[in-house]
Amino acid sequence: MGSLTNRETQISLSLLEYESDLLKHLDQFKCSKVFSQILELVVSGKLYSLHIDVMRPPLISNRSAFPIELIRRIYENLHERITLEIHLMVKEPELLIEDINKFVEPDGRTEVSMIIQREAYGSEEEVIKTLRAIKTLGYRAGIGLNLPTPFKSLTEEIIKNADLVLIMSVPMGKGGQKYDDQATERIKVIASRFPDKPIKVDGGINDKTVQSVKKAGAKILVIGSFVSMSKKPLAVLENLERMLENPQNF
Repeated sequence: MGSLTNRETQISLSLLEYESDLLKHLDQFKCSKVFSQILELVVSGKLYSLHIDVMRPPLISNRSAFPIELIRRIYENLHERITLEIHLMVKEPELLIEDINKFVEPDGRTEVSMIIQREAYGSEEEVIKTLRAIKTLGYRAGIGLNLPTPFKSLTEEIIKNADLVLIMSVPMGKGGQKYDDQATERIKVIASRFPDKPIKVDGGINDKTVQSVKKAGAKILVIGSFVSMSKKPLAVLENLERMLENPQNF
């Protein structure tokens, strides 16, 4: 579970569009229709991971997503089936990680990634300190960079200390946005300088953008509304996989 080689490009499913329905059925989680839809995609074997977009003000203005109790339910019901990536779009992510530690046992943390945002910190030193602390706890540590944030703030030392790099290809905070080509150049630079560093890309990835993002050097593609809001999510996911495996046919 969760294996990744330098030659592979994998798909991570964002759960953001499912969040409100999952919350509505928190007390009957496994019996809900939306959980069944997610499970169908997980058991298909087409996904590398599930991506949980945790949002809190003030880093994300006027929006909060994925309370701790919902993260716990997702973890308890799915962690044995698939890798989880918890994207902490929050100030002081250490506080949320402390809460998550209460239900993610140490021996299961190697299959969970904690991704923090560069914008949550005022200095390179603070970012590196937190990345190292996350790894000490047993998780994989990722660093995310929002699209409007200057690229230079993602320094080489930060990248070296991260297990993975998440490039936002839209301004973070909501799903269904259009992919920005500015992200492609960022992917190319990181892939060139750090060829062994897994690059995740999040935002606006669909059948029109998936191949160019892969060609730029991305290894994990976070795809949300294009799959989750479609009438036939599994068929869409299968088509994306075919496009990644056989780009010459499309």
